[in-house]
Amino acid sequence: MIKCLSILIPTFNDVCLPMAEELVRQARAIADWQWEIVVAEDGSTDAESLAQNRRIATMEGCRYFRREKNVGRAAVRNWLAQEACYDNLLFVDAGLSFPDAEYLSRYVQAPEAEVVCGGVAVAGKHPGNLRYLYETASQGRFMAEQRQREPYQHFRTTNFMIRRSVMLAHPLREDMKTYGYEDVLFGKTLAQSQVSIAHIDNPVVYVCFEPNAIYINKVEESLRTLYAYRGELQGYSPLLSVAGKLQRSRMRFLVTAFYGLFGKPMRRNLAGKHPWLCLFNPYKLGYFCTLCTSKRKKRNKKE
Repeated sequence: MIKCLSILIPTFNDVCLPMAEELVRQARAIADWQWEIVVAEDGSTDAESLAQNRRIATMEGCRYFRREKNVGRAAVRNWLAQEACYDNLLFVDAGLSFPDAEYLSRYVQAPEAEVVCGGVAVAGKHPGNLRYLYETASQGRFMAEQRQREPYQHFRTTNFMIRRSVMLAHPLREDMKTYGYEDVLFGKTLAQSQVSIAHIDNPVVYVCFEPNAIYINKVEESLRTLYAYRGELQGYSPLLSVAGKLQRSRMRFLVTAFYGLFGKPMRRNLAGKHPWLCLFNPYKLGYFCTLCTSKRKKRNKKE
């Protein structure tokens, strides 16, 4: 059983007061242990969320920091690890909820490992929301039994516990300034360092989802990140594996041609009110293959 825990919540324009209040209730219910909650605003600008989150500073066992400059997902998590008081760290993304009142208890009693990942789940009904449709369709793959088969490839920063010494020795990559894949690369770092990792069914729950147009923009940014770090991410991205097979079989040009014809209509559908989830993976593959082709053409022109 874990005897001490720093619960760390990075936030950007999210109201995380209800999350902090629930974590305080759960922490109080556990006997004979020490805990703290540390919330860090990463350059947040939304007045309403800031006003509510400031109240966290007055709550038992809580510390609240407002950092004026947005330093990014990796850097703010590294900073929180340095700021933490205890030897075990629990990172939880803001804006999420918990399945029940036993969320913290399951981490406290988790299997012995240097990293423990709890997973994610979805709640409610959000018809027409692409992120909701994708996360719901992926629930089977996100169960602990499935994640444990490839534990490092399935690491996500959304909801995980880690020993502070491990986090300080292997910080997240702060050079990754764009959205996406910093958690995948961190999983690779853990594997290379032979850090033990365990997956359990202790999810945080998505209850709110960004509009489709915003989500598609984030997906495209993550694909550009994947392209930029493709050399380091080999073996850790199914999309990279498929793109590599297409290139070796000289079939990538067909996917690129298909995307050239149908990419814009697919994007309009995915960003619209009635997205077809069956278009999501073909769109991502076409977007990524087009990135590869366009970048290659630019290099050839320079040469």
